Amino acid sequence: AGPRATRGDTAPSPWKAQRLRSSRWIPVLAGLTLEICGGSIYITGLYTSDLKRRFFTGEDGQSLVEQLVFASNLGMWLPGPGLFNDSRYGGARNTALIAALLTLVGYTGLWAWSSGIVEPRYWQVWCMWFLWGHGSGWFDNAAVTTAAKNFPHQRGRAVALIKAFYGFLGSLLTQG
Repeated sequence: AGPRATRGDTAPSPWKAQRLRSSRWIPVLAGLTLEICGGSIYITGLYTSDLKRRFFTGEDGQSLVEQLVFASNLGMWLPGPGLFNDSRYGGARNTALIAALLTLVGYTGLWAWSSGIVEPRYWQVWCMWFLWGHGSGWFDNAAVTTAAKNFPHQRGRAVALIKAFYGFLGSLLTQG
């Protein structure tokens, strides 16, 4: 064997680098990142009053805003991600890619609408909110299923960590 590393050496041994790459904690960090992408759905209350003031000033303005929030929640909780993730085409990576696509389409449309670039009809805005919420659900599914798979003997704790972070994100995203 070669010389032993001393305390002053900072270069990791190949064994430690391999262990880090194969660590089951790396997907947990990736899952927490996915939850950052999807967890913004919990902060809609911060800007619904601005939406009502800017876009829905009539008598039914509050109802229209509530329907948009319902659209995002409906998209969030539809079971599509779970059905796909368990299919032969699914898996966490493909589920996360679809989540990114859905969220990108929803966010881009909402950005274009709120910036005044496009003037969609209400049903189109509703669909954008739905896509944003549905993408959030796909992110959540990819993160939760990966944590459950990687920690079979501590599944409850792993899933609780991911789900707690998802809910905790609202408070993190509002800090600024």
